[in-house]
Amino acid sequence: MSPAQFPRSKRMPTAHRNRTFSKETIIADGQIFESCHFAKCVLVYRGGIPPLISDCLFEDTDWKCEDAALRTLAFFAILHQIGACFASAGNGESVPPLR
Repeated sequence: MSPAQFPRSKRMPTAHRNRTFSKETIIADGQIFESCHFAKCVLVYRGGIPPLISDCLFEDTDWKCEDAALRTLAFFAILHQIGACFASAGNGESVPPLR
């Protein structure tokens, strides 16, 4: 079974180094991208393990959120609308609402 065929929760991370992606839709959760070039791609984040990205070039490439990631963005949009403060991750300090 190839990694693309694994259920999302059991998908093995893949390290992509020095690759060029062109006109592809790529599920980014849990993936490693180092020195890659993305041209006219769509990177999809579904709310799983965040991808590790370093020294990559993005040309006419979009990000799309789905599933848990999309629900999280919708929740933060509501919090922003009501002027809620956020507790930052790690240090417990309050972050003032964006205005």
